[in-house]
Amino acid sequence: MSSLSNSRIREIAKTTGQLSKSDLSGADLRDCNLSVVDFSGSDLSRANLSKVNLSGADLSGATLVGATIGSSNLVGANLTGADIRDADLSFSNLSGADLSGADLRGANLSLANLTAANFSRANLESANLQQCEAAAAVMTGARLERANAYGASFVAADLSDAEMSAMEMTKADLNAAKLTGARLRDCTILSANLYAADIRGADFTGAKMSASDFSRCRRDETTRIDPGQAVLP
Repeated sequence: MSSLSNSRIREIAKTTGQLSKSDLSGADLRDCNLSVVDFSGSDLSRANLSKVNLSGADLSGATLVGATIGSSNLVGANLTGADIRDADLSFSNLSGADLSGADLRGANLSLANLTAANFSRANLESANLQQCEAAAAVMTGARLERANAYGASFVAADLSDAEMSAMEMTKADLNAAKLTGARLRDCTILSANLYAADIRGADFTGAKMSASDFSRCRRDETTRIDPGQAVLP
């Protein structure tokens, strides 16, 4: 458990804002204003951060395993290299946040706002991304194996060189998304929108893609799609 009381944490957040490298595990900080507070390297595992304002906060290298962060404001927050495994971030706003290199395996990001967030080299294996809004997000080199992105929006997102094998992307919107060099083996991409997507070098081997729109997509001889799985321009 946290070495600081909940009231003491709130007091520090209001004054110095310096809570780096602190043991805050299990802390209850619901509905607290923690904007621009420095939590870098801190242990916030299993903490309750629901409906919290963490906009601009520094959570780089922090541990948030199993934390509850639902319906919170993390706009522009720094979560680079953070351990966010199995955390609940559903309905939260992470637009413009930096999660590059973060570990989000098994995290719940359903219905979250991920617009223009940076997930480059992040690990999102088995994460719940259902109906999230990830327009213009940067996910270059990210690991998304077995993630559930049913009904998610990746409009104009950069997923180049991402590992996306066995993802669920039925009814996902990938309009103008960049998928160059992405590996989408054995994905389920039914009734999805890939209009004007860049799929050069992408590997869709074994993917189920019936009723998906590939019109005006960019492809080349390195694009791999099983015969009969998609109607390509």
